[in-house]
Amino acid sequence: MSSAAKEFEGFARDCVRLAERADTPELREKLLSLARDWMRAVMEDEDSDCAAQNRRPVATALRPDRRSQAGRPTSSHSDEAPSR
Repeated sequence: MSSAAKEFEGFARDCVRLAERADTPELREKLLSLARDWMRAVMEDEDSDCAAQNRRPVATALRPDRRSQAGRPTSSHSDEAPSR
């Protein structure tokens, strides 16, 4: 985990601790929403670290590779229909 991700996780934990002591339901929900946002930032940071190590962009690391299918010419000798 990067130092930024650790810091973001700490912010999320702080938000949860504050939400436990919130005076109003609205403040509690806002703090929990912020905690979720910080945890999303942690996950995005970790995804970008993984993608950088694999030398693949995050979007292609999370989805099947469609580049090989998109520009592939169809062969008249194939019995299969082209996949889309």
